[in-house]
Amino acid sequence: MSSSRPSTPVVLFRAPERPWSLIVAIALAVLVLLPLAILVAVLGATSGSTAGIVLSLVAGLFILLVSCMFVIAMRQRFTVTTAGIEVASYLGTRRLPWSQIRLVRVGPATFLAPRATEIVLADGSTVRAPATSMNFALWRGEMPTAHGAGGTSPTRCTLAAIDAHRRYLAGEFGR
Repeated sequence: MSSSRPSTPVVLFRAPERPWSLIVAIALAVLVLLPLAILVAVLGATSGSTAGIVLSLVAGLFILLVSCMFVIAMRQRFTVTTAGIEVASYLGTRRLPWSQIRLVRVGPATFLAPRATEIVLADGSTVRAPATSMNFALWRGEMPTAHGAGGTSPTRCTLAAIDAHRRYLAGEFGR
């Protein structure tokens, strides 16, 4: 069955699906990092010594660095649409139309993104989606065992991408 491509892509799957990870991040920032920053600033300002002020500046910069790392980690996304796959990683976003995608599979067991969804493009290059790795299973609202024994089974992320790619190849999203 063939249909024309919709004017705006329809989201078929998005990871993470659970808003609780964002709620936990905001709660951590408000309940832990903000009071810690205020405490360090007050202690440094009231100490009156140069060492206390320098220490409070260093601690404040450390808290700022941790906060920035938190924000960068929270931007990870994996979205499957009728137009293709969008992978938002730590510092960039790639939009991959179905016409450029040759294959979707479970990636190798690397240290940083074990068994993440791997997208093989028509030119032979690969794009890995860190938000789909075993490291982010809880963040996505899944059990860490969702990848099966040894992490070789595809998760919902990979299965959703494979299914959408098959549907594209069958002409369901237009070609």
